Amino acid sequence: MFRSVLIIVSLFIFLIITLPFLLLTYIIGLFSLRAKRETAMFLARIWARMLIVFSGSKVEVIGRENILKKEAVLFVGNHRSLFDIPAFYGYTNKVAGFVAKKEIDKVPIMNLWMRCLGCLFIDRSSPRAGIKTILKGIEMIKAGDSMFIFPEGTRSKTGEMGHFKPGSLKLAEKTGCPIIPVALIGTDKIFESSGKKKRIRGSKCKLIFGEPVRQEDIPEDQRKNCAEFIKCKIQKLLDEYDN
Repeated sequence: MFRSVLIIVSLFIFLIITLPFLLLTYIIGLFSLRAKRETAMFLARIWARMLIVFSGSKVEVIGRENILKKEAVLFVGNHRSLFDIPAFYGYTNKVAGFVAKKEIDKVPIMNLWMRCLGCLFIDRSSPRAGIKTILKGIEMIKAGDSMFIFPEGTRSKTGEMGHFKPGSLKLAEKTGCPIIPVALIGTDKIFESSGKKKRIRGSKCKLIFGEPVRQEDIPEDQRKNCAEFIKCKIQKLLDEYDN
């Protein structure tokens, strides 16, 4: 209970005290969108690591050398926990926005920081709105911005990966950008699998980056089902490191 209260209070305080930096970030964005994103990423990393540390958890990063530094990529990960995003942002140096459900866009201050990062908000109930979001993401990747997605669309309640939505990898298919499989292990133990009395507890987590996958690396007969191909890549990482 103490950790839960600590995280909630610290998150609230952090959002308030960073308001001047939020204004500064928007001003920076008037002159350089890249600098705006990098500034937001710097503060997001502080926020994310703070949540991980206050939860009593540790994150081991494996395969950091697989993160391409000089080109936009699409990070594709399995989704187990609310702490997947803090684990990713806290221990990933590359600037990347992520695709979130539209409800998060209603959270004051946080939604503004997310926009600074280049995050997009998708309306799952409206196919037309969803297409607009995907098209915006395609434009951003072509402009050199990396993105992070959870093709399952929602957190797994069993620990097993759910179905990858067929159109989830359009961002890579339409831009030709490299895909980096991301396996998250142990994040669900921080909160989701803590029993009926949901409480935050420490966990040893792993953030694994697989080797980049380019379109030409995908067998021609599987390119129409790219999502399933990448899902298998992530599953192999989970099988190898989940011990």
